[in-house]
Amino acid sequence: MNKFITPAFVEALKELLRVMVLAAIPNILLWAESGTADLRVLATSVAIAALRFIDKWMHEAGKDGDNTALEGGLTRF
Repeated sequence: MNKFITPAFVEALKELLRVMVLAAIPNILLWAESGTADLRVLATSVAIAALRFIDKWMHEAGKDGDNTALEGGLTRF
């Protein structure tokens, strides 16, 4: 297995996909209602998904490596 694709990375990727699926629903509804895609809403959804991915990756990597500093993720709690 590749050194980059660790179990922590896989768990973070699953979290990213979950957030993207949940964010797609309101984005599609907004697009269907207005007829155009609002780039601010899309950018916000992408930013939230990216931050959740990073947070989950840090948390899982901290748990796997017994690193308490990383275990808190981005927010440290």
